[in-house]
Amino acid sequence: MSLKQSALAQDIQGFKVAMLQHQQIRVSQLLFLWAVAYKPNSTHSEIAAETGLSIGGVSRNVDIFGSRKPKSGREKCLGLVDVKNNPHDDRTMLIDLTDKGRNFIELYQQCAHGNLV
Repeated sequence: MSLKQSALAQDIQGFKVAMLQHQQIRVSQLLFLWAVAYKPNSTHSEIAAETGLSIGGVSRNVDIFGSRKPKSGREKCLGLVDVKNNPHDDRTMLIDLTDKGRNFIELYQQCAHGNLV
């Protein structure tokens, strides 16, 4: 097994463990969380460009993973991300992980690198 295949296998294992903890999370949603983790305080547009999601898709993920009650009332409020006003531009909001979100990403990384199973 090559080094690249080994790293992929570790990522898959971490993903499986993360999915067991939060069974309702899809791959595209995990990609959203990773983008927020690696680019904290990003706008909806920046996360959309990073992930390939539409702006609406980013907004739906914010509703699902946000710490505020979603507008539609259908989604769960998992509390993994938070949105705040952009102090430099009143027209945009900034997305960042909450402590719970950082813990989720940390758990995923530990599982992916074989430090926790």
